[in-house]
Amino acid sequence: MKKSQRDMTACLAAAALAGVAGLASSAFATGPDVLVGDLPDVTHWGSGVNTNGVTVDAYSVGTTSCNRGDTPLEWITTAPNANRHPVIGENMYRLDMTKGRFEQLGQSWLKQSFTALQGTVCFSDCQPYANGTHLGIHCSDPYGSGLNGDQSRLSTKSEVNASSGFYPIPFGAGTQGTSSATVWKRLQVLRSDLQTPNSLYFVSGQYVNGDDAEAHNNNNNESYRRVTINQSSFDATPVDTTKREIPAIYAWHDYGLGVNTPDAGVTIVTVDVIGDGRFLVGNKVINLGNGMYRYEYAVENLNSDRSGGSFTIPMPSNGTVVTSGPDAPYFHGVPYHSGDPYSNADWNVSVSSSGITFSSPQTYQQNVNSNALRWGTMYNFAFVCNVPPSGGAASIHLFKPPTAGSPITDATFGTIIPSPDGQFHPLNDSCTSAQGVQAGTTNFSNMNATTDGPAECNVNGYAQIDNDVWFVWGNNSACTNPMTITTCGSDFNTKLAVYSACPTGPGTAIACSDDAPSACGTGTLNSAVTFNPAPNATYLIRVGGYQGAMGNGVLNITAPYCPPPPGPVNDSCSNPLPLADGMTYSESTGTTANHVAATNDYAANCGTTSTSPDVWFSYTPQTTGTVAIDTCGSTLDTVIQLYTGSCGSLVSVNNSCNDDNGGAGPCGSAQPRTSYRSLTLNAGTTYLIRMAGYNGATGAYSIHIVGGNGVLPPSNDACSNATAITAPATNFSTLGASTDGPTHNACNFNGSNQITNDIWYTYTPTQSGTLTADTCSSATNFNTKMALYTDALCTNFDQRLVACSDDDASCGSGRSRVTTHVNAGQTYLLRVGGFNGASGSGVLNVNVVPDAPACDPDVNQDGVADQGDVDYLINVVAGGANPTGIDPDFNQDGVSDQGDIDALINVVAGGPCP
Repeated sequence: MKKSQRDMTACLAAAALAGVAGLASSAFATGPDVLVGDLPDVTHWGSGVNTNGVTVDAYSVGTTSCNRGDTPLEWITTAPNANRHPVIGENMYRLDMTKGRFEQLGQSWLKQSFTALQGTVCFSDCQPYANGTHLGIHCSDPYGSGLNGDQSRLSTKSEVNASSGFYPIPFGAGTQGTSSATVWKRLQVLRSDLQTPNSLYFVSGQYVNGDDAEAHNNNNNESYRRVTINQSSFDATPVDTTKREIPAIYAWHDYGLGVNTPDAGVTIVTVDVIGDGRFLVGNKVINLGNGMYRYEYAVENLNSDRSGGSFTIPMPSNGTVVTSGPDAPYFHGVPYHSGDPYSNADWNVSVSSSGITFSSPQTYQQNVNSNALRWGTMYNFAFVCNVPPSGGAASIHLFKPPTAGSPITDATFGTIIPSPDGQFHPLNDSCTSAQGVQAGTTNFSNMNATTDGPAECNVNGYAQIDNDVWFVWGNNSACTNPMTITTCGSDFNTKLAVYSACPTGPGTAIACSDDAPSACGTGTLNSAVTFNPAPNATYLIRVGGYQGAMGNGVLNITAPYCPPPPGPVNDSCSNPLPLADGMTYSESTGTTANHVAATNDYAANCGTTSTSPDVWFSYTPQTTGTVAIDTCGSTLDTVIQLYTGSCGSLVSVNNSCNDDNGGAGPCGSAQPRTSYRSLTLNAGTTYLIRMAGYNGATGAYSIHIVGGNGVLPPSNDACSNATAITAPATNFSTLGASTDGPTHNACNFNGSNQITNDIWYTYTPTQSGTLTADTCSSATNFNTKMALYTDALCTNFDQRLVACSDDDASCGSGRSRVTTHVNAGQTYLLRVGGFNGASGSGVLNVNVVPDAPACDPDVNQDGVADQGDVDYLINVVAGGANPTGIDPDFNQDGVSDQGDIDALINVVAGGPCP
């Protein structure tokens, strides 16, 4: 049921890395845009001999593609447009850590794709395309390694123009010739190349499609992943993660110093050929000592149809290239096989006073099938000379002749070359050769650096940053919180500036600094800047000296930090989202603007979801009977299962697991990947519902439940959500409420010490007195229990319990009342629930009878307690007028007499009330 089951622009290395990595951060590309979202598995088919009789091992790599575009991607396999579907190439590479060399070891013929499924591997908001002739917007399509190694669907690369995406139909199936059947057309690698000590291995997958190329979205179609090679069986096992939209050559930089340890000494530049395609040129220079240097280059043709015919590195006139022995110039190509027409002859090498050139054995005019650097391959060139490195220009001479749309014959680009003046210069001496850096600490030197930036940062009367070197940092996120860059720890007087692009004039820095003692310490001459980066932006960092200062420096980058959004609210079994009868809830298990992707909370044995991200719901029917649950409308391939019990000891409900609905229920056959179950559920039992995606998938879903009269819990179901009482009578319902309060010995009535299905209120009296809270109203329709606590806290309930009630004789059967003295301004917590699982609705009455007021000596009510009040009371006791209406019995002994006058005299004089 699942496909997996049916088995000239030059950019510096890190700038290119930041740009490629940044592709995935954008939600949509314009037009269709295919990328390799995952390289999930590798099949080792065994070994055999190639057409030269040499032992090779055959592999195929699983690929899952994704459409990042805003338009469905063509996947058509029928006439008249049978060539409007992707073809898929697979490759293997080796990083020789001893030599510092990265090489392509082998390539496959091209898998012809068929039938686009509509998954959610890359994005959670897949918009499925109905009939498999297109890959929907933000959807994914899986091919296991077994399918990608099916020889009947492998076609020759020689017929494909990767720049335009065109290839003829029917495709060339090839002839086996003398090669072994096992290895024919599959990814072939020499057995000896798999046995190199101290090496890392990688595979890549690349898609080519016409509409993707026509939308100019074909520079992100390759992804790579590290594999390990078993030295006994030679099986290849994927490890780490797939590096999406990043061509394989970047593994040289990303893993250059070990697993996931980048090598800053590897630079990679992109070379775009006008009207054609893209090359990527990698470089590493190794100081051999005694004034000798080895220059290593790897050139990957990503999708240029015109191909590379020669590669030239200039050399100063005083430079000497070693031309013999183990340090002689080195060339390595990747073999074609299984009947591809291209030659595998090594390239020629020529050394002159102006440079070294590696070239195809024949020109295009001499032999169109000569060994050129064609798309989907990477060739290596290396030499040793006596000249230190510096930034400079190299060139690729194109193999195929120019056309009106692609008129150039040579692609010239910036890279690292033997220094034109014979002196060592920092490799990042110019803005166009800036060194890529990440957050953390990077050591550098500006010794022998030139000054190529404009006047900037006029401090202490000096407006230049001398002997500058350049770095590039990319903000591959939407975070715009402050970031800080310093040169704290450098041993020379630094100046620092940050730009949004290579500057074209003075005064264009977005931040600059000369001395920053507050950041680097009193007395230091180092620099620091703090600024807010824009989302997904790249910045150039310029570091140099004050008045010509040079030395060894430290660049410290503290990246902006924005805490990640939380996961879905119901990501955990312990925090399920309640559902009600007839309710539909829609969300996503993947990353959205509001939350990150769900995590796996339970290793369920239902529908291949033991490791899938899951979300949780709860449902409590009020009546026993049939309850139907469905996920109709979901784009996610859903799986559901019901449980009783608690999260630590879940018990699966019989027959509740469902993966695909099989056409049953309201979803019907039009939504075969949705789920549906109709079950008999019991009233009053709370069921937990787990929903996950098939085989690790995430995406948008809807869940709907009907039957059982279940209701959502009250808003004040939890103590932490207690509702403040503001009226003497409050209507309430405990239907759907859970029990979150504790048991109390003082609440043990009729054999039950719990208040079940409880809800919570707070009450703050405005005057001290006797509080009475009750459910005595005739509208209360269930057997209630109540408790009253001091304060509004949800802890230490036993210590704070004031009163508890089950049945109150004066209140009516099954109704409750608590009474206690309360103080004005103090908050109290009221808990209302049921006896032994009872729930229902009712009225909560709360009333405070104020304490009797203290005596008031101002009997004439003129605002002052004095002799006038005594005279007033004497007159009233004697039978005179009483305009204020006071009670003359001031001492409250039942008689109005001299005793009342004496008591008032005492109070006016400051004594206590009688």
